[in-house]
Amino acid sequence: MASMKGLFQYSLVSISLLFSAQVLAEDAKNLNDKVNIGGVIEVEANWSSTDYASGGSDDESRAALATVELGVDADISEHVSGHLLFLYEDGDDGVSVDEGYITLDGKDKMPFYLQAGKMAVPFGWFESHFISDPLTLELGETKEDGVTVGYADNGLNISATLFNGDVNERGSDDDHIDGWVLNLSYETDQLGDIGLMGGIAYINNIAESDGLEEQINDPDALLDDYVAGMGMFLGLSFKEALFVKAEYVGALDEFKAGELAFDGGKAYAPKAWNFEAAYNVMDGVELGIKYSKSDEGGDFLAENQWGAVASWEVLPGATLAVEYLRSEYANDDKTDSVTAQLGVAF
Repeated sequence: MASMKGLFQYSLVSISLLFSAQVLAEDAKNLNDKVNIGGVIEVEANWSSTDYASGGSDDESRAALATVELGVDADISEHVSGHLLFLYEDGDDGVSVDEGYITLDGKDKMPFYLQAGKMAVPFGWFESHFISDPLTLELGETKEDGVTVGYADNGLNISATLFNGDVNERGSDDDHIDGWVLNLSYETDQLGDIGLMGGIAYINNIAESDGLEEQINDPDALLDDYVAGMGMFLGLSFKEALFVKAEYVGALDEFKAGELAFDGGKAYAPKAWNFEAAYNVMDGVELGIKYSKSDEGGDFLAENQWGAVASWEVLPGATLAVEYLRSEYANDDKTDSVTAQLGVAF
């Protein structure tokens, strides 16, 4: 009788464990169906040489773990999703939450959407085939906590964004949501072998950009008046092999003299342009060239910049790229740099 009781208990435990394993397997499958995890790891080696207009030169070289990104995208329900992006960049103190927002959308029922959280506000395109960021990104990229509402259908995207930034007008209350962006873009692949993408955006305070915010002279990041900015871009592709890109980002008015760390006591309205062309010469091998320029960028942005890049997918998911850049500044300083990058994406 005791052995029968033991056998019964053993059977119950076995059935319970088997059932638990099946439940866990189903939960894991459901999680895999709803959650996507991806990331990027980039290791770079760089050499640069600067010739100063005042005389003399400076050479330096270094190697570093340049970038680590880990992104999580979750489809919570049919019309609700979440996005998280953790970022480490060389020189940072640690890992930060670079993006984190919730998206509500109507999908095929209504082509409207809402995003709320920390995001790159839709001002600027900043797409590049190069290792180094384009001048337009250095001037215009803006990441803030905010809310975006928009309409997206058949390649057309119209949106408005509200956010509370860190740069404020002198004498105003800094606790108000008074930053805003309007964006219009269009993308199509219905032109045969030609792909087309273009857009225009307006921001009411371009000093909120991550780059310019660090250049505000006032220790409390105060300006006499907000300075609006505009961004425009156009991208063309042919047979997914030849790519041409052009972008402009700039202030629509001048900052007051002395408000920017690089203005030399003059009233500046910084602007930047970026032009790139790239060609896939064979499967996994791409060559690219660029020309960028800025106006009233002081020593913050290169006045003229040109270069070339070559990239090669050495193994599936792993890419080796080498870039050369020549940068010339308004004060006649000149820098030549060569950067090699090994990156993986998963």
